[in-house]
Amino acid sequence: MLSLKSILVPVDSSELSLVAIPFAREMARRWNAEVVLAHACSSEAALARATGRMEKLGASLLPVPARAVLGIGSPVEFLVDLAETEQRSIVVMATRGLRGAAREVLGSTAGQMISQSPCPVLTLKHPDQRLLADSEVASSEDSATVRFGRIMAVTDLGPRSMFAVDYAGAIARAFGSELMLLHVFEPGVFGGDTFPRRRSALRFLEQIGRRVGVPADRVLLESGPVTRTILRTAREYRVDLLVQATRGRRLVAGLQLASKCRAVARRSPCPVLTVKVPDPDILGTRTELPGPESGPPPDGSAVS
Repeated sequence: MLSLKSILVPVDSSELSLVAIPFAREMARRWNAEVVLAHACSSEAALARATGRMEKLGASLLPVPARAVLGIGSPVEFLVDLAETEQRSIVVMATRGLRGAAREVLGSTAGQMISQSPCPVLTLKHPDQRLLADSEVASSEDSATVRFGRIMAVTDLGPRSMFAVDYAGAIARAFGSELMLLHVFEPGVFGGDTFPRRRSALRFLEQIGRRVGVPADRVLLESGPVTRTILRTAREYRVDLLVQATRGRRLVAGLQLASKCRAVARRSPCPVLTVKVPDPDILGTRTELPGPESGPPPDGSAVS
């Protein structure tokens, strides 16, 4: 069962950063969590100017509990430190401005958060009207303001990505969403895309799907460059939320996987939730998720 306590929302001086507010509010409402508005300032004077705005923004989230946390320093360091102190947290943030400096600032911050954050990071590129309820409907306290009709979890069939599948399953249950699973074979990796490998992977993937309630016709095996194939599949199936896993920030072996995760988040046509796989030296996780089922994946499964 997914248990969230804090929804962290980085807010800067741009309007684009407010894209995350409806998603954070809806997640806080569904999981009885608190929205934490985070703002990093460059100086004491900037902090004084931002305090009033942040307090007003927090008040606008009522009846969802919210508070503002401001600090001075690097946005990434400030956010990572805050995420480490908050319990059972998730970061919800905008990424990539439509043009100009906002693209560089927000895009760079989001990419670094995906790599360094100790908790999951949900990135949103722009307001997607398909996912937002009409204002008249959303005015009802009991009505959803955000919809995820179709969620796709990406798995490499290894134990790391089981955490992403668990997150996707928990969110799908909370939102009443359709859930899909995707595994990508990368040509030339571990002996290529052979029929025995596909058959073995399909059986294992269907086993994973049964665990989280995914029907067999929503279990997908695709071949091609991993990042490009994930993005193509998301577009073809009009996915509303992608869920992927990356390794802990201190593992050098995770750099290639983290790079692919950043590329997916940067180019995705829909919001992307990147789940941080716990460091193996740390017992437990920041969220109350069931652990991955035991059992080896098919030989040579490609990293996705």
